[in-house]
Amino acid sequence: AGVQEKIKEAAEQKAGKVDIFPAYPEKLLTEITAHEGDVFIVPEDMFQAYDDPENFQPLDELPLDKTSSYTAVDQKTGVKTVYAVQIEKGGKQLNGYSFRLNRNMAAFIPVYAEKTEEALQLISQLTEVR
Repeated sequence: AGVQEKIKEAAEQKAGKVDIFPAYPEKLLTEITAHEGDVFIVPEDMFQAYDDPENFQPLDELPLDKTSSYTAVDQKTGVKTVYAVQIEKGGKQLNGYSFRLNRNMAAFIPVYAEKTEEALQLISQLTEVR
């Protein structure tokens, strides 16, 4: 609970309202179907069950040091697009707050998101290697 509060406080400084939900696939599907949330950070194993590139915004603007395994190739153009990234477990910093993730997470921005720039900044901080 303490880690969740730190993450919520840190993210709300720049991203606005933050909700943290139990990691249930049904809850994730409900939130996405209801067009709630501009960025999702979920346990990687849960994301793999929902993985559908058509529902996510491209993350190609992120300054990633390594290639994401979550890519899609446009069949017409052959262009490869990153649609989600892995946030590796371990120590993280977000807007001056430090915390530790105990498992790998996946971050993505749904197609309906309105605060894309803020979401990209949040994901960028969380994917930095420290």
